[in-house]
Amino acid sequence: MLVALASVFILFSCAKNSFDLSRCHRIPAKESREIILQMDVAGLTGIRYIMAVESTDVDFWFVAMDLEGAGLESPTDVAVWAVKRIAPFQGPLIPVDELAIRHSAQSSTAQEVQFAPGTDGIADAVRCTRYISAQ
Repeated sequence: MLVALASVFILFSCAKNSFDLSRCHRIPAKESREIILQMDVAGLTGIRYIMAVESTDVDFWFVAMDLEGAGLESPTDVAVWAVKRIAPFQGPLIPVDELAIRHSAQSSTAQEVQFAPGTDGIADAVRCTRYISAQ
């Protein structure tokens, strides 16, 4: 009984933490450059990876970026922004999470549209970026 209960817990935990890789979209080079050119972020020296996931809850793409800069050496330093379209890019970039807000020079944009942390696409965008960086 105890073994069966432990097995169910492990299966549930794995299923909950899994995600659909087919939702992961690499940002094309042209759009990546466009996004970076239009970014107004403070304290960054670079971006390692950019991945996007289209939300099924809202009419936005969530773009997760593995950031480089002072204090951003960890592979978990992934910030998320929202955009209307990724190809062709249609901004503005709206900071979604605390890391994006902290590194956005104009964090007032975050007040225009607020996304609940559980909004579809946010967590998967982060997972996609972490998955790519681990390859």
